[in-house]
Amino acid sequence: MSAVATAERAEEAPDAPEENEDPRGRLGKLEIADRVVEKVVRQAMHEVSRAGGVPRRVLGQSLGSVKPDDAGRIHADVDGKLVTLAASMSVEYPQPIVEVVNEVRQHVIERVQQMLALDVVRFDIDIPHLFSADQAKPPVERVQ
Repeated sequence: MSAVATAERAEEAPDAPEENEDPRGRLGKLEIADRVVEKVVRQAMHEVSRAGGVPRRVLGQSLGSVKPDDAGRIHADVDGKLVTLAASMSVEYPQPIVEVVNEVRQHVIERVQQMLALDVVRFDIDIPHLFSADQAKPPVERVQ
């Protein structure tokens, strides 16, 4: 009889979590906005020393100059736990572009996984500009 009574009690309480089950999954749903992912990616790209920003473009024309201290432009598309990224950035001259791009890609994917628990399924990177190391240094102020 004790086996039957135990089975009846288990049927009465189907919402009781098992020992292996994670109760946090039933508390609610978390959605991360595209803009949040873009900000995390922008900061992660800024952490790579040989990568820089790019000027704004209007009708195919660049406005301003390359800013090595800025991060590049980013577009993120979040679909559940999957993220597709597209970035535009500059690379310090004369660094190997493929090496810098691979470093940025790896660092960004690690940061997105670490901070947002999302998986990057595609990460396209465009390099429209190069900048020299002289541009990265602040200008020398002159005494007047």
